[in-house]
Formats: sequence, C-alpha cells, structure tokens
Amino acid sequence: RRAMKKILLAGAASAALCLPAFAADTRVAGVDVEFDLEAVKSKEAAAFWSDLENDLESAIILRVGDRTGKTGSHIRIDIDEFSMANSFQSAMGADSRLMGDINVRHDTDRTKNSFYDLTITLDEAGRVVPTEEGVDVQTVTQEAAYTALVDAFADGVVSRLR
Repeated sequence: RRAMKKILLAGAASAALCLPAFAADTRVAGVDVEFDLEAVKSKEAAAFWSDLENDLESAIILRVGDRTGKTGSHIRIDIDEFSMANSFQSAMGADSRLMGDINVRHDTDRTKNSFYDLTITLDEAGRVVPTEEGVDVQTVTQEAAYTALVDAFADGVVSRLR
C-alpha cells in the first residue's frame, strides 16, 4: 500500500500541472473525505479501499498546492460505499466507478459554494482507449485501477472549484 501512495502522489503531481486556470484563485481551507468501511460488506473490498479517505484527501491537497490556508473553501466528500463494493467485486472492470457527493462551502464567498454528485468510471480514468474498431480495454492491475480512479476523481473535484 505504501508503494501505491507513492504512485498516487507522483501521478497527482504531474496531473496538477494540467489543471484549469479558473480554479487557480480558490483557496482551500480543508478537505474531508468520508467513506464508511463498515458499510462495505465484503471484507476483501473493505481491505482494498481502506486507504481511500487519506489517498483522496492527499490527492486533492496536492492538486491545490500552495492555495491552502486557514480560510477558503471546505471540501467535503461522501463516497458511495455501495459502488465501491460493486467495483471491487467486478475485479475493477470497465464498469468500475468511484462515486461521491461533493459539498464545497467557502468561508466568506457564497459564489464559490457548490454541491454536486461526481462519478468517475475506469473508462473516464483512461482504462478504455478508443480505436478504429471500437475500444481497447487496457489490462491493468487493481492497484493501477485504484490509482486511476483516485487521480481522476481528485482532478474532477479540483477542476470544479470556483
């Protein structure tokens, strides 16, 4: 799992260079990811996703970089536990997804508040590559799929900051 975090952070660092400029001025005062492992009935799935809260928080904080502070936007993410168990049980196949409710509240500027659902599939995270004949499903390890989902989800959250 430690190697996974290094891969996650390395991927997040390179992805941070590609963020849209419109999110550049938004300060972030905190990130809180909630994922109820006890709600995931499969012990194997719960073990696999056990670091999700910390990994996703770290990926988002890394992407906002020097824009963290004591005041600003507070990002709260509630991950859909049911989708996580299903993704694991499908062996991280093309229909695997990371889903969550996002709540962004700014301390003083209401125009920066937002509330939305975000769903990232492995297709969107880059596991499915279009070809002339249709699509080519890349064979990846569960760990690589996990990293792709976390990175794409963090990108989605940060790109929507106002």
